Amino acid sequence: MLAMIQSFNYGTDQLRVGDVLVIASGRAKAVLGQQAIRNINVSRQHVQHIVEQNKTVYGVNTGFGILANTKISDEILLLFNIKFSGAIV
Repeated sequence: MLAMIQSFNYGTDQLRVGDVLVIASGRAKAVLGQQAIRNINVSRQHVQHIVEQNKTVYGVNTGFGILANTKISDEILLLFNIKFSGAIV
């Protein structure tokens, strides 16, 4: 369990419920390891390729559930990307 250490490394360490509680309480710090960052960048490249090819992919550029067949416009996707990139707080 995480209680004995000061940090949790996403992408390397195994996350358990107790770890989540320790991190959420502020008793341990969670960090993204280099492998996790590489994995995120690879995934981002896949999503970027989907967008550039104008493919329709569930949950990437469509709604969820009953909106699964509703394509989200490029303008809305751009606004979403800007908002969640940290550019707008």
